[in-house]
Amino acid sequence: MPEADETAIAHGDFRLGNMMLHPEEPVITAVLDWELATLGHPLADLAYCCMPFHMPQGSGPALTGYGGVDLKAHGLADEDEVLELYCRATGRGEIPNWKFFLGFALFRSAAIVEGVYARALAGNAADARGIAMHEMTKLTSTRGWEIVQG
Repeated sequence: MPEADETAIAHGDFRLGNMMLHPEEPVITAVLDWELATLGHPLADLAYCCMPFHMPQGSGPALTGYGGVDLKAHGLADEDEVLELYCRATGRGEIPNWKFFLGFALFRSAAIVEGVYARALAGNAADARGIAMHEMTKLTSTRGWEIVQG
């Protein structure tokens, strides 16, 4: 658990798929899909955005993993670069307890996906992939456990 606590506006679903990017420059022009926004720890959004670095390709309909992808060939930063850029932009020297935040993000994702699955079973899922998402629960929660165990 982190020793110090912080509170900021948390997006709640901060990921590449919810960003509009400039067509020619490495610039985020907008962040979309704010219905999960709340007050929370700023590192929760960062960890959520970094989950794909810890998941295999083809992980499932709710999370696309970068495992095994040549990120440089696609012009994407790896997790260490993302964390370094974040620290530089926010004035942080480092991110202690990073594994806690990653584990939290993965367990949170598992809970959300299980809720989508339950709504699909009840016949009122907003996402047609709800039944298929059930497999993601075990994958994300297991990966979260592995990360926090170190």
